[in-house]
Amino acid sequence: YFKLYVRVVREILSRRPDAPGGNGLPELRDFLQKLVSNLKSHSEVHPATKQFEKYLFIAHLCQMKTTYKEKGMPEFACKVAVSLVRYCGEIPADKAFYEAGIACKEQGLLSMAFVFLNRYLDLSEAMEEAHDGHARIENADFEKTDIPYDFPVPEKQYLSEEQREQVRDWVLQMSMDQHVEQTL
Repeated sequence: YFKLYVRVVREILSRRPDAPGGNGLPELRDFLQKLVSNLKSHSEVHPATKQFEKYLFIAHLCQMKTTYKEKGMPEFACKVAVSLVRYCGEIPADKAFYEAGIACKEQGLLSMAFVFLNRYLDLSEAMEEAHDGHARIENADFEKTDIPYDFPVPEKQYLSEEQREQVRDWVLQMSMDQHVEQTL
C-alpha cells in the first residue's frame, strides 16, 4: 500500500490552492498523522516511517500556509512558502518556487521574489526541454543555501502559458530595476 500512499500524497501536494473540491490538505495531514502513529506503534519501526513523517511535516506546513492566508497573516504565509522550497523533491519544484516567489512579491521582498520566480522560469523551460531527455539548471543562486538542487523536474506545468508569460514579464521588468538585487 505504501507506493499507493506516496502517489496520493504527491498528487495532493501538487494541487493548486484553488483546486475544485479543495486542496485536500487537512484530510492528508490527518491521514498521515494516523499512518505515522500506526507505523510507530509496532515494536519494529517500519522502513517507510521516516518518509511518511517527512510527508506529514510538509503537509502540515502547506496547511499552515493556507491557514495564515485565510486568517490575514500573509507575512507568516510568506515565511512558510519560502520554507517549503526546501522540499522541492516532494512538492513539485515549479510549484514550490512559484508560490515562494509570489508570496515574497506580495510582501514587497522583491529581491527574493525575483530569485524564486526566475528559478521558476528556469524550471518551466527545463520541463519543456526534459521531453527531449535533457534538463540542466544553473544553481549559482542557491549554492550556499539548504535549498536542494538535485530534484526531479516536474512532468506537467503548474501554470498555464499565459500565467507563465506574466511571470516572465515581471522577472524581465525586475531585471532592469537597479534597486532589485538579483540574489537571496
